Amino acid sequence: MSNHKDIKRVLSKYSFYDRTHIQQYLEDMAAKGWMLEKITSFYWQFKAIEPQTLHFSVNYFPPASEFDAEPSEQLLTIRDYCAHAGWEFVTASAQMQIYCNAQDNPTPIETDALVEVETIHKAMKKNFLPSQIVLLLLGILQIGLQFNMFHINPINYFVVTSNFVAIFCWLAVMILCCTEIFGYLRWYKKARHAAEVDGEFINTPSYRHILLSVVWAVLIVFMLWILTLHNKEMYMIVGTLILTFIFIFWFTGFVMKQLKRRKVSAKVSRIATVAISFACGFLLMVGIVFGTIQISNTGIFAEEPRYDTYVYQGHEFHVYNDELPLYIEDLMETDYTEYSTYWEGRESFLLGEYEGFQRPRMDALGEPSLRYDVYYIKWGALYDLCVNELVHKYDDWYDEDVPEEWRDTFRAVDSKLWNAKTVYQKSTGDTPSEQYILCYDDIIVELTPGFKLTNAQKLIISEKLSQQK
Repeated sequence: MSNHKDIKRVLSKYSFYDRTHIQQYLEDMAAKGWMLEKITSFYWQFKAIEPQTLHFSVNYFPPASEFDAEPSEQLLTIRDYCAHAGWEFVTASAQMQIYCNAQDNPTPIETDALVEVETIHKAMKKNFLPSQIVLLLLGILQIGLQFNMFHINPINYFVVTSNFVAIFCWLAVMILCCTEIFGYLRWYKKARHAAEVDGEFINTPSYRHILLSVVWAVLIVFMLWILTLHNKEMYMIVGTLILTFIFIFWFTGFVMKQLKRRKVSAKVSRIATVAISFACGFLLMVGIVFGTIQISNTGIFAEEPRYDTYVYQGHEFHVYNDELPLYIEDLMETDYTEYSTYWEGRESFLLGEYEGFQRPRMDALGEPSLRYDVYYIKWGALYDLCVNELVHKYDDWYDEDVPEEWRDTFRAVDSKLWNAKTVYQKSTGDTPSEQYILCYDDIIVELTPGFKLTNAQKLIISEKLSQQK
């Protein structure tokens, strides 16, 4: 909500068909000295007036459209009829027509309850219900895509916070759509029956608290996600996307206004507006992708390099100097000092995944190497899921005709030497190799040493890697 001396803008918070509570809200605002001036896609604008008692009537004219350049003759006739009865036209939003009356007990514009209910239903069927159903189906599709991503690679899915934000937002969209669709259909069924049997109009229900709660929840979750970003490039991408969507909505509205001013027909206006908005969105998205790539290539958002470089046989290689939870020097004595030590990861509030390795330079490949991936399980329900994915990671690599002796598999081995709950060792056929999956209470380690481990080294690895970072 924003205030400017004689102007007040309020976020839209009522369902399109909720005439009962809209009328009451407008009467309350008039009593406080605010008169509705116009309705946009995002807010209602009020102007300051002398506080007064006014009666409002929200009616619906199904043939109307937000793309209409001007009211039809039939609609103008209805407004003239209303004016003669004391109902002054205030503003309109697509099929919704709003009137006010200063008389103490004005005669209602529509006196036939069944006609009133059916008129609302025709208006809802024209745009509102179809758009809500399409949005609901889109939400179901998006949730299905998210589930497919999870099914393909659960670990990779759970370490990316934006996946949860996407699920939350699409579930919120589905809740909003279901509230609007089924709330309306429930009311319509009762209202039609009451109008046919008793000739009474049943007040429309209000779900504003549900709708506002969901919208605020989405905004809060989105802002919290933004605060978790620690990458300048991601901030740029997210910020640009937000500005892009704002521009698209503004530009679409601007195009509609220009077409209306030129008295373009509603049909042509609808096609042109949709086509222009889609084209604009597509071009802007393409521009964001290529622009991000070009800006990234300039190095503006590049972090300070964490590595040194060297050249071997005409190729450049990196040498990292990150701190590691486990070094080769912890396991054996070595005189070699030019190792590259790398430690990088990502995590969500449910799962953390970190990759660490210690490698010699290309001109010293005879020196031992060490690699491990550490998974920090923050939600116990994910533990078995992660273990299962790691243990069966090679299952889909082979066709049915590949002999068993050629297949890589993980098999359970003695875990006592590791002080672990469970340990799996990779084998090719019946031949074991130096690759392990170590399962501790809330940590899973996938270990690949470049040398054969002794029992003493296994205990050291357990001590170093089984602790929370």
